[in-house]
Amino acid sequence: MKAKSLLNNEDGSVLVLALIILVLLTIMGMNMTTTSSIEVQIAANDKTYKENLYNAEGSAMYAAQVLENETEKDNLIPATSPNTWLHETLPDSTVSSADNWNSANSEPVAGDSETRYIVIHEGFARGSSMDMTTQSQLHEYSVYGNSLKHNGRSIVAIGFRKRF
Repeated sequence: MKAKSLLNNEDGSVLVLALIILVLLTIMGMNMTTTSSIEVQIAANDKTYKENLYNAEGSAMYAAQVLENETEKDNLIPATSPNTWLHETLPDSTVSSADNWNSANSEPVAGDSETRYIVIHEGFARGSSMDMTTQSQLHEYSVYGNSLKHNGRSIVAIGFRKRF
């Protein structure tokens, strides 16, 4: 009779190999699930960023259009203007400060309280005539748009000039 060696006994080796492959596939599947979950979060953050950026840009452009359409000179100079969104300087020193974007200092766009604008009158534009005999002078404004949605925030600043 021949003696059986443990090393030559291959009974059950396919089962062990199948279990090892199953464990490896399970680990790979868990890693892929984690990766795809992170990718979904990145896409959501990117969407929020772009939405806030475009809303802030739109509010700044809206404010520039409001300035462009204004025909009354007194409404374009902070000392004589009834507009709460038109300032000589920012109410708070930093643009991103929440105090600047409250309802007393800024104006919402189309009733959206999370998308607002502020306009700062910078005075006469550099290089413009200071001659008092001319009919019109070039005024310079800094226009800020702000969007605060979905736990994200964007602030866009543009320059605007108007002659009156």
